[in-house]
Amino acid sequence: MVVSLSGAIVNPLLPGVWDAFGWVVGLLMLGLVLVAVIAVMRSGHTVGAKAAMLLLAFLVPVIGAIFALLLARQEPDGLRLDD
Repeated sequence: MVVSLSGAIVNPLLPGVWDAFGWVVGLLMLGLVLVAVIAVMRSGHTVGAKAAMLLLAFLVPVIGAIFALLLARQEPDGLRLDD
């Protein structure tokens, strides 16, 4: 057992609160990126636009994934079948 600065006995084999918090935040970020990837791949955008959105989602994990989700939900510009 290890005594911390506050005098409490701490087990070094058990993760602390901040370790668990880091894992939760990391898993949430991973989930957000996965949802963004699925949304981008299912969108009707061109291959180049999909690649750009996926690069954005991977290079800037949180803000890029949110931005990619917003872009993937928009209707792509270009040829439309209902004209």
